[in-house]
Amino acid sequence: MQCRYREQIYVAGDYMTVSLYPVFCAGRKRRGRFKATSDVQQRLNEHNAREHVARLLHANFTEEDVWLHLTFDDAHLPEGKAGVLRAFRNFKGRLGRAIKREQGEELKYVAIPEGTPGGERFHIHMVTNARLTAATLAALWGQGFIRIDPLKFGPYGLTGLSEYMQKGHAFARILRSRNLEDPAPVEKTGRVSRSEAARICDEAWDHPEKFNELYPGWAASAVRPFYNNFNRYFYLRVYLYRPKGGAARAV
Repeated sequence: MQCRYREQIYVAGDYMTVSLYPVFCAGRKRRGRFKATSDVQQRLNEHNAREHVARLLHANFTEEDVWLHLTFDDAHLPEGKAGVLRAFRNFKGRLGRAIKREQGEELKYVAIPEGTPGGERFHIHMVTNARLTAATLAALWGQGFIRIDPLKFGPYGLTGLSEYMQKGHAFARILRSRNLEDPAPVEKTGRVSRSEAARICDEAWDHPEKFNELYPGWAASAVRPFYNNFNRYFYLRVYLYRPKGGAARAV
């Protein structure tokens, strides 16, 4: 069985995620397709689903935008999930009209409700392009309390915020506006050999700068190498960012 290594690359704004993993071709046909094993592909899909929120944030928001924490006071406690979604839908309508009027823009947002009936009080995390005053945002919400924080980028971007927003995610899906850019992956197979993958994984912990050779103009912020003792292949996920003033080469 032939094996090659595949790079699955997501670029979102000034951030890039690369998954490096083996794919296999059972036959000797000239045009045989190299595929990941089903368990590898499933785990990759699950991980990408969790990181989907971070990619949406990196691709669509800047330091001019904000993170809102929307909570309900005792007078406006919603009745279950349907009540939370109804309150958010009404707020979203009011906020969209205000942004259109004050900023001349369309509302952009990613929101994740959190909480359970009879448990933690419902609240909503929301990243949005609403650059309005605190008093205006509080009046538009009108359901209780609101906290407003600026978005802070760095080598890790908004990855930490994304993980925090999803920590108690008990709803069926995230809430997002339809006008968001949703990065698609670029896949390359065969550029990295098995021996090169082994070398990269061996050096990844102590020498993340090695990735500058593969991805010029990008800098690694975190590296997660893994060796599968069962099939004896290396797997790698690396997180990179574009340094300010740098010119990253297209993938």
